Amino acid sequence: MAKSNFVNAGYWFTHTNTQLPISSTDTNLFTHLFCGHVGIDSQTYELSISDSTKTLIDQFSKTIKEENLEVKTLLSIGGDDAKGDRFAAMASDSSNRSIFIKSLISKARESNFDGVDLQWLYPSSMEEIANFEALNIQYPNQVMRRTLNWVNVIAYDIYTPTLWREETGPSSAFYNPNTNSSSGYFGLPSKMIVFGLPFHGWAWKLENSKNHNVFSAAQGPAQGQNISMEGLIEYRNIKEFIADNNANNVLMERNFVIGYTNFSSTWIAYEDEDTIKFKISIVKGKLGLNGYFVWNIAADNHHHSLAKASSTEWKKG
Repeated sequence: MAKSNFVNAGYWFTHTNTQLPISSTDTNLFTHLFCGHVGIDSQTYELSISDSTKTLIDQFSKTIKEENLEVKTLLSIGGDDAKGDRFAAMASDSSNRSIFIKSLISKARESNFDGVDLQWLYPSSMEEIANFEALNIQYPNQVMRRTLNWVNVIAYDIYTPTLWREETGPSSAFYNPNTNSSSGYFGLPSKMIVFGLPFHGWAWKLENSKNHNVFSAAQGPAQGQNISMEGLIEYRNIKEFIADNNANNVLMERNFVIGYTNFSSTWIAYEDEDTIKFKISIVKGKLGLNGYFVWNIAADNHHHSLAKASSTEWKKG
């Protein structure tokens, strides 16, 4: 699909348009850009696009390619529907699948996308996996080799303060059986795997502010400016948190390859330039994967520091 033989991709979402308009995206830092999210209508199983996002989705490819003709654009289907029942309900019936596929192809062509991205998180039963196969994308199976360009591996949100309330955790731990292996990715070859990097972190409330290492006692999500109810905080706001509070900051915790910072009772695990460079050097060199994707590009700071670090490190050597 792409002229490049690797993937340096980023997700852009319609709801982030105010903080990062499509036209402000530095397209030179990416080979592929995803536009999300489009949902699935629960009644018709066609694509569901709200009036408020339709214009942005329709303009995405045109705007990106005005800046850089080489960048490939993909329409991403998922969002709130990715973890719900709509994918499963759609895939469970052949007529529903046919409606969905026709709607998807029609919209992608109409808006000049180069490809599509399916985010079914995740088929969780044998029946759902069988239905996933019926979409011509068996999970896992040799069919994936024939029908997919690559598979994005979500190597982050491993620990979050809503799921892991009583201790702080390395939210995007690199040295983990699920993320640091060149084999076992659904039986796929390394060159079909694209590694995920988060441009966000997770904030815990420490039980005791004097104990602030990884796996220190905690009390669920922290509360504070720019921190969601679940504890999510974007990279640009993490940097502000560190600067505004003169916070304690560890750029590279080498056991898990994460950064973390704390001030008072707030403790945040996150990715910084150093951790991203290290991970990409291993992903490209030792593991031989096909590239990386970042979630999401609007969470970077206004210097595009993480995106630049990612791109620069991949292009080395």
